[in-house]
Amino acid sequence: MHLSKKLSNLRSLNADYDQVGEVVWQRFKRGQDQQAWYYSGVLDCFEEPLRSYPMYWEANQLFHRLFVDYYADSKETKLIQVFLQHRYILSKGSPQWMPLQKEVPKSYRKLSYDRAMYFETQCVEKKFRCTIKALNTPSQIDV
Repeated sequence: MHLSKKLSNLRSLNADYDQVGEVVWQRFKRGQDQQAWYYSGVLDCFEEPLRSYPMYWEANQLFHRLFVDYYADSKETKLIQVFLQHRYILSKGSPQWMPLQKEVPKSYRKLSYDRAMYFETQCVEKKFRCTIKALNTPSQIDV
């Protein structure tokens, strides 16, 4: 029941964001970063018991659409995902997201959520195991 309420909130927030953009964050006492932190925790709590339910994945998708920024190099061979202070990189030919310690290079351009998901889809179609959720692994990769 709790996830369904959070999903409804994320749907409304997404619809409002589509209409008014960044102004939507001014409606909250705690801004975008605090909202991101909160919903990240909510999704973490529900992942294990509810990951087999479409409702969980819809909430996860809306979370990524609202709170995660994506950047790509000019050839779109590397995709960087930024959430709060966390950065991960996915390279074509690499099976998973890897932690990135550096800042996003200035030469990278910001991508829409839909374009970033297309990038991931290309990895999947090439039979690489790409995931929507950034994986926390000990390895690192340079940009």
